[in-house]
Amino acid sequence: MSTRRAHLINASGSLLIPASALLVAPILARALGPFERGIFSNDQALIMIASSIFALGVSDSSAVHWATWGRGSRRTIFSLNLVGGTLLGSLLAAFAFTTRDASAWEIALIVLGGCTLALAKHARGISLSHKMIAAVGIEKWITAIGRLVLTVALAFAGALTVETALATIILPQFAGAIMLIIASARRRETAEAARPVNRRALAWMIGGATASVLLVNVDQAILLPFIGATELGYYAIAVTIAEVYTAAAKPFRDSALASADVTRIRKTIVSCILALSGMSALAAAVMWFGVPLIFGDEYAPAVGACYVMVVGGVAKGTGFLLNGTLGRTHQVRTRFVITWAAVIVNLGLIPFLAPWGAVGAATAATFGYLTLMLGGLPFALRGAKRASDA
Repeated sequence: MSTRRAHLINASGSLLIPASALLVAPILARALGPFERGIFSNDQALIMIASSIFALGVSDSSAVHWATWGRGSRRTIFSLNLVGGTLLGSLLAAFAFTTRDASAWEIALIVLGGCTLALAKHARGISLSHKMIAAVGIEKWITAIGRLVLTVALAFAGALTVETALATIILPQFAGAIMLIIASARRRETAEAARPVNRRALAWMIGGATASVLLVNVDQAILLPFIGATELGYYAIAVTIAEVYTAAAKPFRDSALASADVTRIRKTIVSCILALSGMSALAAAVMWFGVPLIFGDEYAPAVGACYVMVVGGVAKGTGFLLNGTLGRTHQVRTRFVITWAAVIVNLGLIPFLAPWGAVGAATAATFGYLTLMLGGLPFALRGAKRASDA
């Protein structure tokens, strides 16, 4: 298969994942209702955090260094994941159990989902290290289409519950991971000399990856005791709106990461901000009737939170681009500090804004995303200028 075709398959798969998630969102909203939608958001966030804990940010590093790691280093990495991930993943499950009356199936699916998504991340990183771009793209297609088909089938059968909705995330991801593992096992090891793991670089990778996952998911994981399941269900709709901005920013991020001419990065950042701002102007005009139309009349109370996220979405999408830009200009420590600062701002505001329910949660998230955007913007612009002057 040609390199161009392989990259096309991977790029289309990357776009299909957020697209399928957006298609699934109204189906889940209508089938579950605000209360159970809030419970699902809590469980899904815990799975995403658990997968980050199990993977420990190693997947990105594996994509670059797997072929040069010796067997001893590989065993060390996976042993660390197994022990640390199991302990911390169990703590997340205990958190879900103590903060609400979670079923045994939910607890099992949270831990199983975290393990499965972490396995998929590792498999993707190993495949990328073997330059198996097309295989990674096919795995994304399996994951996206599989979830959409399962969700639609369960909805038509009237069997879409919190537990089965979680299964629609886990099962396609497991199938894709197994496909990548089998495909990678058939590839020859490269002839590159084995090198030890760069522990310092790995630590920054783990810290930065963990902060990014927490920024997007941790509020939904902890909001339940603060605002209740129904308000969390309304907030989940606002989060879905914000994801549209992330999907829209992805081509700009890919362009910044792939650009050989770093002088274009500054133009890419400005273009992204203008494009996302234009989206917000359009969203503000239609939000008042669009949310009930798409998600159902019972989600009309979510409109206020969605309007807040019109601002938060611009900051979230731009921050997503800036995180990539900071990595592109080798400012990894700066990215680490700013992303963790955004997490702290978001979490720190939740107790104060919780009385306003979904609107308060959206406001806390928006301030977190603004911290990410405004904190990263001057460094990203300066880094691009410095690189262009070099």
